[in-house]
Amino acid sequence: MIVLVGFMGAGKTTVGRLLATRLGLPFVDTDHVVEARAGRPVREIFTTDGEATFRDLEQAAVEEVLAGPQAVVSLGGGACGREATREVLREHVVVHLDVSLPEVRRRTAGDVSRPVLRRPGLEELHAARRTVFHEIADVEVPTDGRRAEDVAGGVFDAVAGRLAQPENGARDAPLRAPGRPEAGIPAADGAPAGASNDLAEDR
Repeated sequence: MIVLVGFMGAGKTTVGRLLATRLGLPFVDTDHVVEARAGRPVREIFTTDGEATFRDLEQAAVEEVLAGPQAVVSLGGGACGREATREVLREHVVVHLDVSLPEVRRRTAGDVSRPVLRRPGLEELHAARRTVFHEIADVEVPTDGRRAEDVAGGVFDAVAGRLAQPENGARDAPLRAPGRPEAGIPAADGAPAGASNDLAEDR
């Protein structure tokens, strides 16, 4: 399983679709799985039930998807904050799409659908999450100022060798890169013909 992590606005959804197409795998966005299970958008869950409830739903969705068939999977920006989620990720190829905070702000300007962007201390949150992403990643790919297709190509080149050697259980130092889903798990964007090249689409 290839799992894309990164701060909101990093391009996980857009890059994930492009990468899944190149690899011939389905693409699953765990935010979409949460929304399908809850019958409500992420923003409404945050507002009505609070972040803790959303994180519980998110963790369950991540565990469910990662126990399923091979796919390219995109996690929400805060999913890796839980130790249980980080533990599950050890069994998979984790790709960190790195994005600076100024670039996040540029890409998400005017976006009211991301509740975390409205909380105080965004700089500290970005720094803390970036540290976690760095610690758990097998592959790190910068995204600032790059087209989604270029980022997806960098990820593809970086993960190709690892996918060809599944027997290697050791986690190497992070690289710096230049089937259908199981029934009941929505393939958020399974066959992205003409996928967007806009990294700001990321959730």
